[in-house]
Amino acid sequence: LKSMQIFQVNINLKNGGDSELKSKHFARALTIIYALQSSLDFEKGEGIATNLFELYEFARLQLIADLSKGEASGTPKAIHALTEIRDAWEAIGPQVKK
Repeated sequence: LKSMQIFQVNINLKNGGDSELKSKHFARALTIIYALQSSLDFEKGEGIATNLFELYEFARLQLIADLSKGEASGTPKAIHALTEIRDAWEAIGPQVKK
């Protein structure tokens, strides 16, 4: 999420975006998304794993589309969706430990 946010802030070079930060965090965000997708266990996770894969794929496609347009129109939507998932995991984490 942090790399996606930094990418989003720096995507528009005409409005003060930093090309180096944009590129670095675009690549980092895609790498993290790939790692998340690769770590899913479709045998054990079934529907949840499939849904998470699709969400990660949505985020990946939004980043790529925004990079090609030079403006962040889909990245904020992807950040919002991933933030909701992260917050849900954080909320159930303490319950799982009990």
